[in-house]
Amino acid sequence: MRDPTPQEEELAKSIVDEALEGYEHVVPAGELEILRAFFEAELVGTEEGLRQLRACMPDPKVDRSEELVTDRARAAAVIAIRKASAKK
Repeated sequence: MRDPTPQEEELAKSIVDEALEGYEHVVPAGELEILRAFFEAELVGTEEGLRQLRACMPDPKVDRSEELVTDRARAAAVIAIRKASAKK
């Protein structure tokens, strides 16, 4: 399993803070901190937790693709489409 990114850690903290908001008058402070640590650890320390965090994160903005075309047929198709588009 990989380590969480700083963004994932921050999101986990934010989600847990929101989830536990309002419980400070019901749950003793020490127990609330144990719950907070447990919930954050579950989100950033398990594959399922990280999967859920990624689902909550905004999609990354992609300005361009850095993918290289390695299949000659695919490359030829891309070139043909571009040429056809340029003629219109």
